Amino acid sequence: TGADVPATLPRLRTDPLTHTLVDRSRLGTLTVNGNGQLYHTLENRYRYGDKSADQPTESGLYFFVRGDHPTFEPALRYLSVNGLGGDRSSGKGHFRYRIMQVDEPAGSSAADLNLALYYPAETGGAILGGHQESDLLRYRLEARRGRALGDGELPLAGRLHFAEGSVFPSGALPSPTPGRLLPMRRHPRGHTIYRYGYGFALPFQPITHAPA
Repeated sequence: TGADVPATLPRLRTDPLTHTLVDRSRLGTLTVNGNGQLYHTLENRYRYGDKSADQPTESGLYFFVRGDHPTFEPALRYLSVNGLGGDRSSGKGHFRYRIMQVDEPAGSSAADLNLALYYPAETGGAILGGHQESDLLRYRLEARRGRALGDGELPLAGRLHFAEGSVFPSGALPSPTPGRLLPMRRHPRGHTIYRYGYGFALPFQPITHAPA
């Protein structure tokens, strides 16, 4: 119901930040006509520990992992202490994590909901397994480009992926984690740079409406 929404949705707090332009030649504030140069940005944070009645006490992000991966929790622990993002050196990007066991939906389903960018390992008509005309097929293609760092910036070519939230008829995907690692280019140091292209599909039963 509408009354339940504020208590269940994650809430963001927006804080204004003031910055100064730095004159790097003398490591001081840049001045123009005797005035320091300031600019302002907005920073978003997830609310945590907010005790007000209309806010959750905990909010943030979540993701799913299939299987038992011994290195998974140590990696999370490392990132929670060292932080995520470009401002982690200034104390930002730290987080707390909690691992929960979740059972996947059981039983038969008419479709699969993809939760991750998916680059098919198949080609041509085999990509959708003959389900191209299904009424349940709902997808969006998204171009992803980017760059890799190390010995300078290395541009990566754009590739089309099935976007998160795409819906596929049951049987159209070859596995619950379809896709592949996509080789992008050779690094100057000799190894190959890959992009992760595995999807993450969960079975679900779409709601259909009878024609009026």
